[in-house]
Amino acid sequence: MCLGEDTSLPGRRLIERNKVLETGDIYSIPARRMNVAGANTFIRKDWLDKPGLPVPTTREEWTDALRAFKK
Repeated sequence: MCLGEDTSLPGRRLIERNKVLETGDIYSIPARRMNVAGANTFIRKDWLDKPGLPVPTTREEWTDALRAFKK
């Protein structure tokens, strides 16, 4: 499917740099992609080590860690 001239398309510049069609049209194949990072929360262990906090396993521990980082 041709994506046309939609300039609000996320990643448009990346697509523009990588297009290879001589006509200049940009095509996309719709697909469901698994984004593992989008479903997880990450925290830097060295940030936890500085105030002596354990790796959070609950929402309350997570909030406590964020508050400790802010201090």
